[in-house]
Amino acid sequence: MIVGNTMRGLSLVVAGALGLLISSSPVRAETQPHGPDKSSDTSPDQRVHNMDQAMNRYDQPRGAGGYGDRFDDMRAGSHSPFDTHDLPLPEMAATVDASAHAAAARRAFDLADNALGNAVHIAQSNFERSDAYVNSLNDEKKAYEDFEAARRSAIRKISDDPQYRAASELRDQLRVRIAERRNMRGTSMHEILSMAMVKLSYATTATAMEAVASSDDSGYRDAQARLFSAGARVREMRRTFEDRVRTDQDMMALRNKVEEARTARLITAAVFEGSLEISNEALDYVYWRHRTERAHYGSYYDPYGYAGYGGGYGANYR
Repeated sequence: MIVGNTMRGLSLVVAGALGLLISSSPVRAETQPHGPDKSSDTSPDQRVHNMDQAMNRYDQPRGAGGYGDRFDDMRAGSHSPFDTHDLPLPEMAATVDASAHAAAARRAFDLADNALGNAVHIAQSNFERSDAYVNSLNDEKKAYEDFEAARRSAIRKISDDPQYRAASELRDQLRVRIAERRNMRGTSMHEILSMAMVKLSYATTATAMEAVASSDDSGYRDAQARLFSAGARVREMRRTFEDRVRTDQDMMALRNKVEEARTARLITAAVFEGSLEISNEALDYVYWRHRTERAHYGSYYDPYGYAGYGGGYGANYR
């Protein structure tokens, strides 16, 4: 084990010395991993200086903004070993366009939905203010008042009956006592339930006597029939209005626009999310590509840390 570690250590030292010796040599490979050859623009020393500056910048700790400045070197032009054409500009532009289309689709959906809601509100308001509907409501209200008057007149005939009077008085007394006991602290639910059951028995007796007296009164029966007829007329008018709103051609066109706008909003949102994911992947690819290679100055890229000509052993292993 000790001999193996010693031999690996010697191999690392020898490989590092060989890499330094090669990096100090003016010889370099003719092939480049990407981008045009800019070796004729500057001297070898200047290119090495620019390259070291660029790599040192990537090794510096990032601020609160994260990696927002990681492409500054690629935007620096000819003074940087990186080329601006490496930026995924088409993908970034596509993301901007997709974001704009998604925002426009959301706005179009809001406008279509508001237009439909306003149309329904206007139609309902016009219906409720129409003379026919207002007259029907007034007829129903008058029929209910007549019905209550006929009911009181029918019940008045049995108001002198001792059994009805006793049942009514006990029902009213128990209603008051239950309300008082519910407001008192410490009252058990069993006590309130027992009182409610007794009250229900008295109320049932009084109601049955009222029903018998009302059924024998012709005025009560006529008032009840008029109330049922007026209520049915109002319900029929409401049902007719709702059916007209559902089948109206203008309303159907507005609903179709809302559905089309909803579909467009979903599609554009999906396109924007996909475009944003692609743009992020492209940016990460470009960044890590330059993060792990020596850009233009170097013969080849070794993902295991050996930088080739000009790099030295382990120069790119972070």
